Amino acid sequence: MRLSKKIYLRVVQVAVSGFIILYLLRILDWPAVKEVLCSGILLSLWPGPLLLLLGLLLAAERWCSILAALNVTLSRYDALILYLIGNFYSVLLPGVLGGDLVRAVICRRWTGGTVASVVASIGIERGLGLWGITLLGSIGALAVYIQIPVEIDTATLLLSPFLACGIPLTTLGAYLVVRHTDRVTGNSNWIARISTSIRTFAERLRQIPLRITLHTLFVSTAFQTSEILIYFYFGRVVGIDVPFVFFLFAIPLVYLATVLPIPLGGIGVREGVLVWLLSLSGTSSSDAVILALLVYVNRIFVGVIGGAAQLKYAGQIQSWRSE
Repeated sequence: MRLSKKIYLRVVQVAVSGFIILYLLRILDWPAVKEVLCSGILLSLWPGPLLLLLGLLLAAERWCSILAALNVTLSRYDALILYLIGNFYSVLLPGVLGGDLVRAVICRRWTGGTVASVVASIGIERGLGLWGITLLGSIGALAVYIQIPVEIDTATLLLSPFLACGIPLTTLGAYLVVRHTDRVTGNSNWIARISTSIRTFAERLRQIPLRITLHTLFVSTAFQTSEILIYFYFGRVVGIDVPFVFFLFAIPLVYLATVLPIPLGGIGVREGVLVWLLSLSGTSSSDAVILALLVYVNRIFVGVIGGAAQLKYAGQIQSWRSE
């Protein structure tokens, strides 16, 4: 029964991605695509992979800092390798969490750290990264509201600031609730398991010094900024004349859409959200689709590097799957 549910979920994910991609392909201006492919401007995209690799290096730095605070030793080089492998799997698996699961398993095998510490380290860095990118989105929303005369509804502009305030408040609320769950768990095993997991996570979070937390938040913000720069630079290459502050507002929302494991590897939803947001700035849907596809190809290109690294450790990943 469990296997059939997984198959059903995967079919739904493929269907969602396929439907959105077909729609995006329909609105493409194919003569414009041909012009882009034949113009030679693709050669100007070489900074894209370098910016993405720089971002992964920053991400490896933040992960190492958190692991060290949790008494798990992992070199920055090994952390970068694991991030490359995780990036490879994130392209193939639903959402970004598939790659996180793979690097968590390999990290535990390499370091001998406890499952709780390794999983908590990824949860903490992702949480701080999520908070960092919503802060960037909040700054971008304010800048867009002040500088750019476009028609954007108030709800869309307030989404990033709402999340930036809501993430830490939700985390605090969950922790306070867990402190009082012993009296209500009773025979509800699933509530008890959730309570135990949150307690364990909270214990690990308390081990992180404030300076490490602030350092991780700063590095996460730099990491997310590097990804926003990729969108901005690629947009300029293909002729999208939109100010950087608009990308600062839009890309955090695109990123948040890919966190949900609805489509395969975020395919379709990421491009659809980007097309919708860029249309608010007056960008043609076709140009927005071209930009989204170029960014995705850039991820695949860097993912190939992670795939090559994965071949070296395929035995460890295969042994995990067989467990």
